[in-house]
Amino acid sequence: MTREPLTCGGNGGPLSLVVFDWDGTLVDSIDKIVEAVWHAADCCGLSRPARASVRDIIGLSLETALSELFGDLPQDMLHRRLMPAYKEAFVALDQVPCGLHDGALDLLAELKRQGMGLAVATGKSRRGLERAMAQQASLPPFDATICADESRGKPAPDMLLTLAERLGTAPESMLMIGDTSHDLKMAANAGVWGVGITHGAHGPDRLMESKPLAIVDHLTDILEVIDGLGHKAADPVPRSSTW
Repeated sequence: MTREPLTCGGNGGPLSLVVFDWDGTLVDSIDKIVEAVWHAADCCGLSRPARASVRDIIGLSLETALSELFGDLPQDMLHRRLMPAYKEAFVALDQVPCGLHDGALDLLAELKRQGMGLAVATGKSRRGLERAMAQQASLPPFDATICADESRGKPAPDMLLTLAERLGTAPESMLMIGDTSHDLKMAANAGVWGVGITHGAHGPDRLMESKPLAIVDHLTDILEVIDGLGHKAADPVPRSSTW
């Protein structure tokens, strides 16, 4: 059956690109990130932050995340000790690959079948993302990926605007899927539709802060959201006035 293009933006353009966060959204890696932060704190003689505090910064670039967690650390401590300790711990823990969240493969396969472009915008480094993607051989290929060491990090709009330019897609024809308020704030700042998923780092209350298009509990529920966009009037995507 031929589908009509899904109208989603203020210019009436069809939805053509779905962008995913990685950690917590597609991959069940939250506990591993918490353990790596705690190990890094132990190595540097720092107090372990609460689990909730670590979950709160997931999605940010590593430097920003650790700075927010541990306060105004001397640069030598942050860059030469804490960040390397975290990376070493995460790589060691990553010898056992993280599993994909339920429904991830089905969702990606269906979006591919519909002719959607697929991309990733993540707070991971390029090296970290490539290592993580190599562990998930069953994932379909993405059209583009962008990492925190290649762009200004979340919640700045830069990652999404770079993907839009790279793939020749208007922001209003994009949908961002993420498990944190950082993902959804980035979408709002870029004028991109955002959908929150509750199985990751942030709960529904945090996800609602940026007034996303929808919040879902399961990845495959996103297909219903996308179908709903096809019946939505061509209203402009709500854009944050912060950026």
